[in-house]
Amino acid sequence: MGRQLSLLCCYLGIFLASQVATGLGQKGASVSVRARWQGTPYLLEAAEFLVDEAPQLYWQFLDVLRLADGLNSSTCWHSIVDQTSQLCLPQVAKILPVVLGVRQYSARLEMFRQLSKQLYPAAQESCCFVDVDRNIVTEPGQLAAALKHAAKCKQKPGKGCNSTQLQEADHVYNPDEQDNLDAVIAILHGAPGTECWSAFHEALKQAATEATDSMPVVYAFRPVLSAACKAAHPCATLGTEEQLVLPGYGVEAVLKNMEYSAMDDKSKADAAAAAANRAAAAAGGDGADLADLGEVKGFKFDVLAKRKPELVQELMTFRDVLLSSDDEETIKVWEVKDAGLQAASRVAAASDPLRLLAEISQNFPSIVSSLTRQQVPSSLRSQVQQNQRMISPGANFIMLNGMLMEVKNFELYSFLDRLRIELRLSGQLQGLGLDKGLVNKLLETRVDDNADGLNELRLDLSPMRQVVWLNNPEKDKQYKHLSSHTRLLLNMYPGRLSPMAANVMTLVAIGNPLSPECSALPEIYQRLHDRLFPVRMGMLPVVPEAIARAEARREQPGKTVDMPTWKEMSTVEKFTRAMLTIKSAFGPSAAYQFWYSMAGEASKLSASNAKTAETLLNTAFTTGWTNAAKVASSNKAKVAAKKTPAAAWKDLQNGSGYSSEAGMQLAEISSYLLSKGLAHLPKPAWWLNGLLNQISDPASVDHDIGYAIMLEMQTMQEHIYFGRIDDEQSVLESVMELMLSVGRWNPRVLGMDDDSDASMMVLADAFKHPAVANLTYLHTKTTASRVKPVTHWVIADLSNPRGRNLASAAVEFLLNPDGEMEPADSRSALMLAPKAGPTVLDVAVLAAQQQFADDPKLLQLLALLLREHEGLGVAASALSVKHQKKFQELAKEAGLSGADAGKLDSVQVEAATATLQAMKDLVASTLQLPPGTGAVITNGRVIWDHSPWDDASGPALVAEDFELLQLYAESFQPGGALAKVIKSGRSSKDKGSGPQLSTAASSDVVMVAASALASQVYPDSRFGSLAAKQINEVLGSLRGKSISAGPPKDQTELLMTAILNPLTREAQRMSQILLLLQDVLNPSVSIHLNPQADLSELPLKSFYRYALPEFTRGDDGRIGLPGAPSAYFNRLPLKRVLTLNLELPESWLVEPTMALHDFDNLRLVDVPEQVAYAEYELEAIMLTGSCSEVASAGKGGLKGKLPPPRGLQLHLGTPEQPHQVDTSVMQNLGYFQLKASPGLWQLSIAPGRSRDLYEMVSATDGSSLDTHLGYSWGSRKSSSSSSSSDQGLTGHTTDVATQVLLQSFTGKHL
Repeated sequence: MGRQLSLLCCYLGIFLASQVATGLGQKGASVSVRARWQGTPYLLEAAEFLVDEAPQLYWQFLDVLRLADGLNSSTCWHSIVDQTSQLCLPQVAKILPVVLGVRQYSARLEMFRQLSKQLYPAAQESCCFVDVDRNIVTEPGQLAAALKHAAKCKQKPGKGCNSTQLQEADHVYNPDEQDNLDAVIAILHGAPGTECWSAFHEALKQAATEATDSMPVVYAFRPVLSAACKAAHPCATLGTEEQLVLPGYGVEAVLKNMEYSAMDDKSKADAAAAAANRAAAAAGGDGADLADLGEVKGFKFDVLAKRKPELVQELMTFRDVLLSSDDEETIKVWEVKDAGLQAASRVAAASDPLRLLAEISQNFPSIVSSLTRQQVPSSLRSQVQQNQRMISPGANFIMLNGMLMEVKNFELYSFLDRLRIELRLSGQLQGLGLDKGLVNKLLETRVDDNADGLNELRLDLSPMRQVVWLNNPEKDKQYKHLSSHTRLLLNMYPGRLSPMAANVMTLVAIGNPLSPECSALPEIYQRLHDRLFPVRMGMLPVVPEAIARAEARREQPGKTVDMPTWKEMSTVEKFTRAMLTIKSAFGPSAAYQFWYSMAGEASKLSASNAKTAETLLNTAFTTGWTNAAKVASSNKAKVAAKKTPAAAWKDLQNGSGYSSEAGMQLAEISSYLLSKGLAHLPKPAWWLNGLLNQISDPASVDHDIGYAIMLEMQTMQEHIYFGRIDDEQSVLESVMELMLSVGRWNPRVLGMDDDSDASMMVLADAFKHPAVANLTYLHTKTTASRVKPVTHWVIADLSNPRGRNLASAAVEFLLNPDGEMEPADSRSALMLAPKAGPTVLDVAVLAAQQQFADDPKLLQLLALLLREHEGLGVAASALSVKHQKKFQELAKEAGLSGADAGKLDSVQVEAATATLQAMKDLVASTLQLPPGTGAVITNGRVIWDHSPWDDASGPALVAEDFELLQLYAESFQPGGALAKVIKSGRSSKDKGSGPQLSTAASSDVVMVAASALASQVYPDSRFGSLAAKQINEVLGSLRGKSISAGPPKDQTELLMTAILNPLTREAQRMSQILLLLQDVLNPSVSIHLNPQADLSELPLKSFYRYALPEFTRGDDGRIGLPGAPSAYFNRLPLKRVLTLNLELPESWLVEPTMALHDFDNLRLVDVPEQVAYAEYELEAIMLTGSCSEVASAGKGGLKGKLPPPRGLQLHLGTPEQPHQVDTSVMQNLGYFQLKASPGLWQLSIAPGRSRDLYEMVSATDGSSLDTHLGYSWGSRKSSSSSSSSDQGLTGHTTDVATQVLLQSFTGKHL
């Protein structure tokens, strides 16, 4: 009760301040911004809100929507909010009134309205109409005939047959048919709540549901409330009463020429300071004489302060308002020195600090004179000084649930999107039965996300016995006179290596040795070797034929693979065998000389026919053998020198002598490349101390290697300086231990491939499917009782060899506890989804998991079933005693206890059939993967092995790839951090406070939480987890108590933590935003004040307001219909000249439409009205983008750095009027911007010189590499191609134009 009374007094004080100010002649100003279109219905905006949660919710909302009769505006509002909230998460529903209040989806609805006017001008007199492949239907009775006619046109195109096109934002009832070229497209334009809409909606739903293969129908809906709708329900028109008023902008009222006396009044300062201290001490509430507060304009503040000592700071602010009526009060330089500290002191001592922060920051010019009389406690000054050793003085940061938010370039709609993301994540996790406190801890683990660390990931090639080494500085005699101490590296300038007898760097070439990329390396190797640099160099030759043989041996162990004869070998295999033969005979130096001699002839050798290539290779080999024999020094080399080059060549052809060793070496190298994932690199590469770099341009490889050596040298120097690398251990081994490294390379699995098809999905809904409860999770021995950070769902069709191999790889990973990654951190579930019916093998695998789930030998049985599957591939209906016997034999061989009791009969067939059907439904309906798919879902991350339509879709996943999947989930996603939080909660949880999660349930929580967190893309993506982690660490070290508002942290979904300088624009803006959130969403707010000390000028010279709608709660606590937003200044100086400026979102362009007074030079004393009004209109929403110039034949180079086009002009308009707005592309950055509004636009190259020189190759939506333009000399080439890589452009891109759909207040970037 006391707290409520204090707040009441605070609000009363502020209210009295405004009333007294009014009585004293104070006046104000009000600014509003309107859109150019009429308001849109709240009902349709609520439906759009659901679309962004899940498209299917939109159609559910339309089906369950009920609009009762006799509702007024207030009850309609509550009805809309209530019916929408029932379909989304309760946590997300909390932000629905705010989203509707700020009209976030009005731009999208206006886009639909403009689209309807642009494409169907003749149909605007109809309240509802349907476009059936360009045939307009205005009556429901005509719909069936129109659909039949359109179906006939699809079968036999002819006169009167047209087709319509869907747009990106269209709501499609049956999206599965959306890409069917034979489908009839029917697009309904209308709005629920009108008389005509229901009949069309039900008819089109029925047509889409009952459509046959011969007549498929795609039902799409564009919500448009036409002006022709005369009889609409009042709830359907709520929000359309007036022109749309917009929020989301700031307004500042700047005092012109606001100067203070800059005199050095030190003589007067002491006396004035003493008087000020007496008054400030009274306000400080530290027991001083409150009588010094005195009486101001009839208010006896000494009496009020004695009666309400807890409200002294609020009373002081009220007193400041009264004192600020003196417009001519002068501020001295020395008086503002501690203004930041004084503001912080007053805010920190307030009973409602958040509201007082807004009052002081937004009205600072009227408060500053009395604020400077505030005494600063020495403890506060000391705390601020200590804190500013860790953070910059005056810096501002805001964190939402542990993640950094944009503060300086704040944008309201993006901020609401971010809040909604947090509420959605919290709701998904609370849906697992977790309390809010644990959910908040799980969300805070995002600061440990290390996705950027992928760029520093290294490949460990050890053991490196198969590398063909060309030198060894630590042992070669050329280096013996040099020092081998690694600390000498500290004396070298970065990038300038000096000769050393140490393997500081290890450089390995990987690829076809005759390729142009690899042929550029021998010369670089020679230069490094001649200068005696501490770089050990080697190569791993990649021979495709040898790789294929190694793969065959791996897939079928023990099976003999036929070796090719010399004539059957490719040129690259012959060359590689020749090089390995010379190495076996004479050593690595001779092999290198042979490779170096062939580098110049590589292109000629590869392009020649077999006979010419044979001759070139023979000549090079005999020359290399002769030269090596002349300088033979070792005993082995001297023996080899006795063999003539011709005899050696003959042995090479026959595979005998030294060549026999070369054949075995090549086989070992190929197997080694397979195990390391290097056998199928798209391009040759070079490897430096674990860093793998593909060679894209042979001409630049020298520069690239030199630059990499310079960077690596700096890393080495750092580690040597701190003693992490010394002479006791190999440098390469030390580097692999210090850096995060992997033993196998698979960019597809690691997410490092730009063309990777890896995707993320949230698994919260999947866990609601009954099939998930019946999954059997496989663990390594004795680890089933652990909480697992990583969960693999292995989706496989065991009737497919690739599917069996995938399942076998998952089992093999768990069977290998000695792998580089600890498999005890993973669990796997086989999710069988055969394309056809179940087989005996399916039944056997499911029966084994059901009957021996708790047996540690289950993995061995599954491995045997998958490996010895012969005879088990028949249909399950053909199950026989023979299959039962084999099942029991394999169980015995696996060592399972009770193997004889294992059953495989009709009961298992029936149970397996039901289980398989449930799994197939889970895979198809919830996971959206077709049956027959081979894929692994690791903590929500989907990695494809093969599709049901293409069995040979890239290299198959192997057991080592599961190690990489686990590494990615633990190190680069929050799986590991989440598991720690769950384990901590289980160990510290009070057993009396509620049920404790089981081990399996805890692992489920980790999996779902990891999928939810990793799937989310945040609007403020420029802030990484590293920055958030650093700020979190600083927050934990700050001294002093933060100011708090809202409920405790474990009782809310939103935790707002801020570091704010109270006298900055950020504080002016965010204090008002936080007050809105406190009233509507009730977050837990914690603010650390970070004032700027020793100010030399006024930090704020303007009043400020941020335009937000007004939300009020009724007697029942529910949020009512929001008021129109505006920026209202309730008290401003009368005699001072003010300039009112708008702080707009970056994508807005506004123009004034009504202002009775000059808002650039406003004196309120000259304004006869009590409030000076100004109204602006949203003239345009900016369409921005960037262009890159692409050579006509340079499509493959789209991912590199491309120059901007020179002198390019662009037009924006419609197909009927293509030139409404134009611009020129900036030559230095390729940037452009155009004025637009919600709707469908055509962006085109301007006719004339621009169109003669350029053509539009492709266009994307929102990427860093956006519009690509081909350049051709002279006239535009007709052979050029065009494409669209994103639905954001609706798929309509020609060689001169592309379509753009603008549907957001935040604009659009191409």
